[in-house]
Amino acid sequence: NALDLSRCVYRSYGLSYRSDYIYFPEKIAELLESGLMRSCVGINADGQVVSHLALNFITTKSKVGETGQAVVDPRYRGRGLFEKMKKYLAEYSKDVGDYGFYSESVSIHPFTQKGNLALGAHETGILLGYVPEGVQFKKIQGGEQSVRQTTVLFYMKINQEPHRKAYLPEKHSDMLKKIFEINNLDREICEAENYDLNELSEVSQFDLKVRPEWGFAFLVIHQFGKDIYEQIKYHLINLKLQKIECIYLDMPISDKWTSYFNKSFESLGFFFSGIIPELYEGDTYRLQYLNNVRIDKDKIYAVSDFAKELLDYTLVEMDNSIKYD
Repeated sequence: NALDLSRCVYRSYGLSYRSDYIYFPEKIAELLESGLMRSCVGINADGQVVSHLALNFITTKSKVGETGQAVVDPRYRGRGLFEKMKKYLAEYSKDVGDYGFYSESVSIHPFTQKGNLALGAHETGILLGYVPEGVQFKKIQGGEQSVRQTTVLFYMKINQEPHRKAYLPEKHSDMLKKIFEINNLDREICEAENYDLNELSEVSQFDLKVRPEWGFAFLVIHQFGKDIYEQIKYHLINLKLQKIECIYLDMPISDKWTSYFNKSFESLGFFFSGIIPELYEGDTYRLQYLNNVRIDKDKIYAVSDFAKELLDYTLVEMDNSIKYD
């Protein structure tokens, strides 16, 4: 059904969908065969694909995937297909032993947030300006975007995850504890007894992933080294020069050095975003940086009380962030 899926995406988004592989059936088939993508589709009486929801994995051993490529043919909206597909994926994921999955719900309308909440998912963060302008949502009022749009991070717990330690940056410890609590995560809040920089290796281990078609990049720290601040500073400057609009910095919250370096990274202009549970064999703590991005606060829907609290918290952090030039 790969070809029919591409047709369904076109009927829903035209050519505005930024993950361009979704328009190429052979690329879809390759991802499905590799196990990096798991798909659920809705098919009508004529055998056409009229809805789709994917679960995307970083590696074939990942226990938490990201839901994405959520598409419902405009002719079939209002029938609860998104909720049905996500419920089906949850049941399948439970059977195969996944811990859960996360998703980014757009905030230009309330529908996907309501769908996530109805299925038992909870908010874990806010990504300001994550969706580029120009993405169109056919037959949804207000579906055309004139500025980059914010998304709400959700996590849906499927199976019990392992007990984990968490070293929380002091500045955000109260909010992070709320996120752990509302998502019912088994976490032990820890404080480092001391920070001896001599414990660190000379060279850090991190990845840089750039998505120019979406205008964002991810700096993913796997192991802190003595050079980490200068490395992040260097790549931040280069990404800004490339006009990458949204830059995200991911760190393992089970590593005490995440708490230690948080203040240094925020001095560069990064600010609070949230967490993604079990993304890399443990929780990922995320900061965000906006490179001359205008956020229209009046066009952000936050459905639940906690989403509103999380959004207000993040907007204050954005306003208080110090940009590095």
